[in-house]
Amino acid sequence: MTSVSFLCPTTLPGIMFSFLKKKPAPAAVSEFGSLNSGFDKSSGFDENGGGTALGRSAPKPLRHHRALVGQLKHDHAVLVDMYTRIATAGEKGDWRSVEIEIGYFKIKLTDHLLVEAVKLYSYMKKRYESEPEVLEIVKDYAKEMTGIGRVVMAHCATFATISGNLEAQQSFAATWKHVGGVLTERIGREETVLYPIYDNP
Repeated sequence: MTSVSFLCPTTLPGIMFSFLKKKPAPAAVSEFGSLNSGFDKSSGFDENGGGTALGRSAPKPLRHHRALVGQLKHDHAVLVDMYTRIATAGEKGDWRSVEIEIGYFKIKLTDHLLVEAVKLYSYMKKRYESEPEVLEIVKDYAKEMTGIGRVVMAHCATFATISGNLEAQQSFAATWKHVGGVLTERIGREETVLYPIYDNP
């Protein structure tokens, strides 16, 4: 994400009108079979946590997205801007604005982390599975980001009702500054170390 060390992806083809056919459905297929059959496993995820879904076609291969790094860097810039607006509102004691902006910030961060998990880390783990040293770096980044995300989201949850929480108001400046430091450092390392590895398919 120099960005800020911030701490800081599906198709449903389905089977249409199957109810018009008089043939009975196979006993093993549930009423949700048409949805399961369309689950996109290109990310390495599936509806059964990695298992095989009934009626699903072969998984799509993981692939490199040339525009991904640009998208992620743009997300970083947007997140940093949102972070700054929240900090400014806090300095002014405008706690209602802090609550509103925190809500938008959480949504954007969640989207960003999901894209990274589905398109970045899944691809890189597969791409470098035969290169242990690089694979270990990728896994470490993914694990660290999971931890950072949980901490930041926890702080966001606390500040989501800050206008009625005097204790949160008093700790806001120091806590949010720490969040910013973690995110900035993380963003810097992602953009200078992780993303160049991804863009070398």
